[in-house]
Amino acid sequence: MQKNKKERMKKIRSRTDQIQIDLDYLIILGADVRGYMPCEALRWRLDTAVDYLRRHEQTNVVVSGGQGADEEITEASCMANYLMHMGIAKERIWMEERATSTWENISFSYALLEEPRDTYRIGIVTNGFHIPRSLAVAKKIGTYEVYGIAAPMDDTMKKIIYSIREIFALLSYKLQGKI
Repeated sequence: MQKNKKERMKKIRSRTDQIQIDLDYLIILGADVRGYMPCEALRWRLDTAVDYLRRHEQTNVVVSGGQGADEEITEASCMANYLMHMGIAKERIWMEERATSTWENISFSYALLEEPRDTYRIGIVTNGFHIPRSLAVAKKIGTYEVYGIAAPMDDTMKKIIYSIREIFALLSYKLQGKI
């Protein structure tokens, strides 16, 4: 068990080490909540964010995600609880609890930022397969300096399935003018 945890943190650290600047905000994009617990993909996102936030104490975080019909609580609430359990101060966590899509995650999260301005440096935390669409949406909606922080995943089959699904999501967003 301890070896798995070390390997997991090694993968996460390799991703967060790529961001060498201090960001003003992280935005963690929601994913399925099972009961009151994050699904595996969301847990990877959260652990990646925790690693960054522990090393960058001036960075605040927006947790973004509404509540699906089969979810007990909002994705944002689940994420906030997880982050606080991992030692991130409640004052650093901002909750966006309405979003049901990537477009809404980013749009609604941008609306929460204090004193909207063009100079924010924002890290979008999601899984690697989701980074291209997330960054395209972020750049379409605002003029902030945005960076993708790709949370790793262990399950190769899920990565393949999600990557294929993401191709269709990118095409759909392009046809809708969202990217």
